[in-house]
Amino acid sequence: MIPPRGWRRVFRSPFRDQAEEEAIHEEMELHLRELADRFMSNGMSPEEAWRCARAEFGSQVVWEAEALAESRKRVKVQERRDAFLGLRADLRMAGRQIVKRPLFAALMLIVMTLGVAGGTSVWAVVDAVLFRPLPIQEPDRVVVVMGANRRSESWWVSRFAYEAWDRAQHSFQDMATIQDASMTLLEPFPHEIGVLRVESRFFNLVGVQPFMGRAFTREEDLSADRNLLILTYPLWRDRFDSDPEILGRRIEVRGGPATVVGVMPPSFSWEAIQWDNPAREGPERLALRNGIFRGDGGSLASSGRFLPLGRLRPGISVEQARADLLRIGQELADAYPEEYVDRQGTWLPNVRPLRWIWTRFSREDLLLLSGAALLMLLLVAVNSASLLVTRVLDRRTHLAVRASLGAGRGRLVRQILVETGVLWAVALVAGLAVAAAALPWVRSITPPGVSFTDDFGLTRDVVAVVSGFAVVLWLLSAALPALDGSRVDLVSISKPGRSQVHGGRAGVQRALIVGQVALACGLLSGSALLLRHYAALRSVDIGLHPERTALLYLELPSRYREPAGTMGEIGGVAEYAREWFTDDAPVYRPGGLFQQFISRTLQRMEAVPGVEGATFVNQAPLWESLHWRGIRLAPPGEEPDESDPWVRLKWATPDYFETLGISVLRGRAFRPWDSAESERVVIVNEAMARHLFGDADPLGRSIPVEISAYFPPEDRTIVGVVPPVLHYGPHEPTESVLYIPVAQIPQAWTADQIGFAMRVTFLARYHGDRAGIMQELREAVWATEPTLPITRESTLEEQYSQAMSEPRFFLVLLSSFAAFALVLSAVGVLATLGQHVRQRTGELGLRRALGADTSDLLTRTLGEGAALAATGIVLGAGLAWALARGLAAQVVGISGLSPAVLVVVALVLIGVSVAAAFPAGLRASRVDPMEALRTE
Repeated sequence: MIPPRGWRRVFRSPFRDQAEEEAIHEEMELHLRELADRFMSNGMSPEEAWRCARAEFGSQVVWEAEALAESRKRVKVQERRDAFLGLRADLRMAGRQIVKRPLFAALMLIVMTLGVAGGTSVWAVVDAVLFRPLPIQEPDRVVVVMGANRRSESWWVSRFAYEAWDRAQHSFQDMATIQDASMTLLEPFPHEIGVLRVESRFFNLVGVQPFMGRAFTREEDLSADRNLLILTYPLWRDRFDSDPEILGRRIEVRGGPATVVGVMPPSFSWEAIQWDNPAREGPERLALRNGIFRGDGGSLASSGRFLPLGRLRPGISVEQARADLLRIGQELADAYPEEYVDRQGTWLPNVRPLRWIWTRFSREDLLLLSGAALLMLLLVAVNSASLLVTRVLDRRTHLAVRASLGAGRGRLVRQILVETGVLWAVALVAGLAVAAAALPWVRSITPPGVSFTDDFGLTRDVVAVVSGFAVVLWLLSAALPALDGSRVDLVSISKPGRSQVHGGRAGVQRALIVGQVALACGLLSGSALLLRHYAALRSVDIGLHPERTALLYLELPSRYREPAGTMGEIGGVAEYAREWFTDDAPVYRPGGLFQQFISRTLQRMEAVPGVEGATFVNQAPLWESLHWRGIRLAPPGEEPDESDPWVRLKWATPDYFETLGISVLRGRAFRPWDSAESERVVIVNEAMARHLFGDADPLGRSIPVEISAYFPPEDRTIVGVVPPVLHYGPHEPTESVLYIPVAQIPQAWTADQIGFAMRVTFLARYHGDRAGIMQELREAVWATEPTLPITRESTLEEQYSQAMSEPRFFLVLLSSFAAFALVLSAVGVLATLGQHVRQRTGELGLRRALGADTSDLLTRTLGEGAALAATGIVLGAGLAWALARGLAAQVVGISGLSPAVLVVVALVLIGVSVAAAFPAGLRASRVDPMEALRTE
């Protein structure tokens, strides 16, 4: 049907609701009348003409609905167009305001940009460690199953315990076990890498299969004659140049060649499991090996060398799985009490999420740092709101004129939101750029042992979260200025005597400043605690001179040990050790090859140009690994108990103390004649001498030294006393240490302990180029043992720096936040008091006219700044106390907030606030009374 004449005009009708409907009805009736007149002019009766007109016109209801819909659609289009034009006008106004006050805009952008950059840097680390999805399928359903008792919640388990759990459990869809290990690649040079020995079910459990080749089979879990490898993508790419023919290739490794059967996809990675300390093999497992069960006997013991994983069934929680395994663990304890119950309590399973075991040493640290970052961002929002309120008060006349010309409150609110939003949008982009440039530096100061920090960056998730925070901060900082700016009117501000800020608005400004000072007080207190703690650590005498001392750590293969009989021949097995050993258990000793390797390697190292001296020790100072703790040693005539300290036992060459600059306080150092045939001697540190003999002279005293509790002790004579040399770093307590000559190393070690004797550390003091010296020292090792990998190389300076990395990390970041907070507080005080002076020109002029001099007005203004700071300090003391408690729980050596720190922080904040108030006070003291009264 042809639309009636004038229909398009009805469609374009701007009317709405009742007026719109009346216009449509009138247009419809007019058109029907025209149609009826045309039919009547052709000779039809009026009734017939109206019937034909209605038939040609169609359904009135349908046309009415279509007309209304089209009209409303056009109204919405017009509204969107008006909104776009209004937004464009607001953006133009925002641009003009920025150009009009460039210094104010620059200050706002600097504050916002630094806040966004700091928050982004912290969140990038937190996201990578705690929230980024693990490189496996459905990682939230994968858990780790460990053993636990009163002593520790994290024990490796035996094969017997693992298989018992696997058979009886009802919570897991599948289980598989793994082992952290290491492997020495021999091509093109000896190099030790971290590997993961896995059960064949591991691949289905984590939901990741090799993208080249195949996974292991069940038969290969027990295989004793096949040495198979699956490479991770980084190892295949970096070490083998992404060789497409790698499958089936036999790679030379220590212990025999290994055959490559697969390559994992690029998305797969596996961090080393951390127990008490970061794994020495490095943070990432670079290859997977088979044969996890080969050589494992049928022992009923609870603890072993396996770490089981489980994939939870759908709908099963970690707590339910833990309860399920606790039931099985209790059944095992009832059936085998000797193996599963001891003085440490019942040995029971413990179920934890996979991410937990990777991040348990860094989670609380990062959450504490996140809290500090959130405080900083909140401070940025409060500071921005304070500055914007000041800016709105300065523009009250402009906003009032716009309101008088018809701009509603919504229009004014939108304008202020747009102006603030432009600043936040620019600050977001600039802050992300600054964070991208700062992240490499943040990565460099991150403490070792924090998982996944090699991979953090500005990912899409990080940008999305930071953008969300920026929106929240924008709304928080703009809400108060927008509401305040929309309530002005031209009449109120044009009345005489109304230049003064309304008391309520002035109170809001003061509250914002107080909030800034309170937040700054918390951050400054935490920073002051860390600074004092770090300064105390730096002043600690570590007992040696770490400068220009190279360190090479390696482990000797099994051919350097020799059989030394059986446990029965040595003296029998202690009663409590019979669950692990029998009288016919083999005993080993470091052989003649061990002593030859040390002496020949040291000779070659000392011949290297630039090396001033070289020495050997089984474990270097400032070393973060538990290699050999020794035993508890009681004073003579007493039995060892829990109150006696653990003794760290070291064996070293005679020139060890001289090379490291360790002074001998009493007695002598080791001599070349302290051999295997001479008198057994020992050197103790002061802590050990004080524990054993108090203030008495220990020289010449004989003490029993047990290398292992499995063997009888040896009597050794104390020939020297040395100062305490810190092992873990200055933040750890002083340890008791015994030194013995390397020629007198114990000659009886069980099979599970001989590996401790095979661990070797060479130290060389040098001058000249570090890289060249390191290469020469490597060559000296390989000249003696060509296939021996250097497990770790470093310097004692680097070890000391690493020992200080955790307190330094917190100090640098928290101090940066605190310094930023201090600057923001000063800016807020300066802007607020400056605005108060501008708004109170008339009052100040009247005071001058009534006799107030310059010092009175200056003192009054400075007093306002000090009062604001004092109020903020009182409120911020609680925040400072809470942050100090958090630091005390995470950083060794911090006991909480001290009054001295709070007093210093209070003085700093008051001083900064007074200094920030000085320009405003100076302006107030220079007000011309006549000019002020004339303006008023």
